[in-house]
Amino acid sequence: MDLQTKLSGGVTKIQQSIEQGKQKLQIAQEINKCRNIMEETAGKRAEELIKLGEAVYRKIRLGEIQDPHLLSLSEVLVELDKVLYQTKEKMEKLLESQEKGKVCMHCKQPLSPGDRFCGACGQPVAQEEEESDQYAACPRCEQFIPYPADFCTCCGIKLS
Repeated sequence: MDLQTKLSGGVTKIQQSIEQGKQKLQIAQEINKCRNIMEETAGKRAEELIKLGEAVYRKIRLGEIQDPHLLSLSEVLVELDKVLYQTKEKMEKLLESQEKGKVCMHCKQPLSPGDRFCGACGQPVAQEEEESDQYAACPRCEQFIPYPADFCTCCGIKLS
């Protein structure tokens, strides 16, 4: 009997250990589910915040929101918009000159848009006339835009 009691006690301990292991595993699985839900929800929240921020920024640019705090926060975006706009304009001019194959008339070396002198031979480069000779500076981002325009082509602000 003594042996049987010891065996049943050992089996009971093993069963308790197995049960505790199952509980720990279930808890770990629930924690993992919670983490997954939190990550997914945080991602969706971030997407919604971006949508909200873009909508607010659009309203600021259109002059529909005049809150000084929001206007000051949006100034960083205006500067970033300016860099994006200028870079896009430069890239478009480079692509345009690449398509046109603009080269120096004297030495036939490639020219970049806006070059006044050839970088290879130093000869003056004939400048192309702009499509419109009337430009106005945007009061917000200070980019020159064709006059008259309803919106700035750089920052999107509504012009009066």
